[in-house]
Amino acid sequence: MNKNLASTIPLSFSKLTSLRRLRLFSNSLEGPWNKGILQNMTDLMDLVLHGNNFNITLPYEIGDVKSLRSLSLAGNKFHGDIPKVYGELHRLETLELQNNELTGEIPPELFLPNLRVLSLENNSLSGTVSETICNLTEHQKLNDFNVDCDKVECSCCKCEENTSR
Repeated sequence: MNKNLASTIPLSFSKLTSLRRLRLFSNSLEGPWNKGILQNMTDLMDLVLHGNNFNITLPYEIGDVKSLRSLSLAGNKFHGDIPKVYGELHRLETLELQNNELTGEIPPELFLPNLRVLSLENNSLSGTVSETICNLTEHQKLNDFNVDCDKVECSCCKCEENTSR
């Protein structure tokens, strides 16, 4: 849905219990995040909120939506650490958190068995990517892993001109 929505996501959306895809990208949505908005969306597979104006920490509540396969929160102003609870989204195939203001280390919990795309570039993340994660990129499904070369150490990653790994 790209209709120049402004303000927050209405709490009334929590009544959409059979919703499978919530795509509110390229609007003017911002915080605060209404707690409980996703609580009854047990079938939600696709949550796309990229290109908005969220200037809050990443909502922990998203980690409770175990049915998610795709999560795109890119191009906002989300800040702070990536919640470890996102590592409990075992069905997740795509996680796009690039172009925000995230800090801290990349939680090892994020490297899930079904994850194919993990985009974390253009943030202020730091730390070292473990060899276990390198093995995922070589032997499992993770085939698109992007981070900032100048901030995150990764022995199996190679820098490209666009700072992707």
